Amino acid sequence: MARKKHGTLSLIFIAVVLVFAVRTCNSKKDAPAPAPPPPPPKTAAAAAPEKKTETATAPVKKTDAAPTSAAQEKTHHRAKNKYDKKLSAKIKYQCCVLLNELLKFKGDQDFATYGLGSGGKYKGWLDRVRKLNGEMTTDTPIPYDVKTAPGFIMQIGLEYARSKGEETEYTKAMMPDVKKTIGFENFLNRAKNQKIKPQNKKRQARKRTASPGDLVTASGTVYKKFRIVRATERGVTVSHENGVANVPLEELPQDLMEKYKPQVDAAKSQFEAERKKEEAERKAAAEKREAERKAAAEKREAERKAAAERKAAAERKSRANKVYAWLIAQSLVKNSLRSPKSAEFPSDDAEQFVKETSPGIFVIRSYVDSKNALGVELRTHFFCKLSMTKDGKCKVLQLTFQ
Repeated sequence: MARKKHGTLSLIFIAVVLVFAVRTCNSKKDAPAPAPPPPPPKTAAAAAPEKKTETATAPVKKTDAAPTSAAQEKTHHRAKNKYDKKLSAKIKYQCCVLLNELLKFKGDQDFATYGLGSGGKYKGWLDRVRKLNGEMTTDTPIPYDVKTAPGFIMQIGLEYARSKGEETEYTKAMMPDVKKTIGFENFLNRAKNQKIKPQNKKRQARKRTASPGDLVTASGTVYKKFRIVRATERGVTVSHENGVANVPLEELPQDLMEKYKPQVDAAKSQFEAERKKEEAERKAAAEKREAERKAAAEKREAERKAAAERKAAAERKSRANKVYAWLIAQSLVKNSLRSPKSAEFPSDDAEQFVKETSPGIFVIRSYVDSKNALGVELRTHFFCKLSMTKDGKCKVLQLTFQ
């Protein structure tokens, strides 16, 4: 037993020694190599400049890494949902133009007469503001107050149309907010300050280089290679090298003014005649609509009176038929009594006891006081049902006593 125990301990000791030896060998293999010896000092020949060799390095690809910090994520989100400033400025400018036009024509007599309806000449303004308002959707990348400005301008225009150009509580309340939203005051200031536009500068430059065959207006505008196309009520239409322009008669040189004055006057007369004709047509159409409205109202009133008269006649006829049925019922009841002369009915009011259940059918419920064979007065209730034709013939359908 002692020998066995000694042998086991020996084996365990040998195994521990082998494990320690293996670990020692592995640690030596993994150990870093010893540092090389320092290089020898360079001589004068060796100190000559050496050629540098450049090694190509692979370019590092830039990756769009997502922002890590909360501030970077917030900035990234704002950049994504940023409003379109150009589109917002464009919508504001269009709103300013529409509002400026509305403030100019709201005092016009034509606007007071026809408003924004199809009969007037300002229907196009309503179509333009409706189109602009229809382009505003929830996905339009502009601020909400600018997005709703066309709708408010349209409502202000409709309110002016209802009040015939007069200020109302709604317009007084909404106008300051709309003007502030679209920057209307700045729009008016820019319009006043922009006295010389780029095209005016070009015209001034052309004025300095005008040739004898060019058209020079009284205000100094020069049109090269011009040709007068036609005369209109506003002046003459001139075709030139940069396009087409309308020049008032007063701006033309004296010779051209005298030449085209009769044509311009004729065009003005024709335009005025057409305008008066259109005005007369609109007035006639409005009078026709008013006459049709009055005729329809009179027709409805006549129909109402006729219906009331028919109803009253039917009620009178029904009342007369009820009285007739009540008298026939009394006669039938008297003939059924032992002492008809002693019969006394409660009232002569037929409406109280007679009802017309259907056209021509009358039901009578009442009572009669009469004496029997012994001379004792008794009260007898009766029920009578009659049918009556249009010619006044009556037929007894039922007569019972209770």
